[in-house]
Amino acid sequence: MSATVKNLIFWVISALVIFLFWSVSSRIQKNERQLSFSDFIAQLERGHIVRVTLTGSNAGSQIVGEFKNGQEFRTFAPPQVGNLVNRMLEKGVEVSARDANSSSWLDHLISWTPIAIMIAFLILFMRQMQSAPSVDRAERRLRAKSRIYEFLSRSNEALSESEMFAEVAGDKEAEPRVVLYQMLRDGTVVFTTERKYRAKTVD
Repeated sequence: MSATVKNLIFWVISALVIFLFWSVSSRIQKNERQLSFSDFIAQLERGHIVRVTLTGSNAGSQIVGEFKNGQEFRTFAPPQVGNLVNRMLEKGVEVSARDANSSSWLDHLISWTPIAIMIAFLILFMRQMQSAPSVDRAERRLRAKSRIYEFLSRSNEALSESEMFAEVAGDKEAEPRVVLYQMLRDGTVVFTTERKYRAKTVD
């Protein structure tokens, strides 16, 4: 598989992952309705709210709740609003509360988990794509070594670089010059005094 095809596959899969992440995030956001506090009070008075969870702090309370139709909502109550809990209880709302310090890390973890998964996937995929060409290149070099050695073994005389490289000219990615240096280093071919090469013979 060529590098161009691998790059194309990488970008297609990356775009697909980003699209899926955006699609899931959009659905989550659509399922939760953002309310102003005045709208929240109006819905409360009309009896449309079933349950709420309060997360309190010095700045006020974050309210996450659910309407009778099942839709979730989120709003923020300022600290100076009095008797808010009593008003919700009078309307039959199921009220829960939790500490802001103990819940903040969990909220952050939940919100960042999809992004972390997407980043980890892209890093893993990029590493795989980067390692694939090296394996492919090694196989090409091995095939080029075999072809050059066979070509030299069949020849009755030493050959020049250009004559040997013509044997693998159709596969430039095999890097014939690198292959030749490797063959010289491992003793597969021998450099002659005529500045040519011949296959090493076994005595």
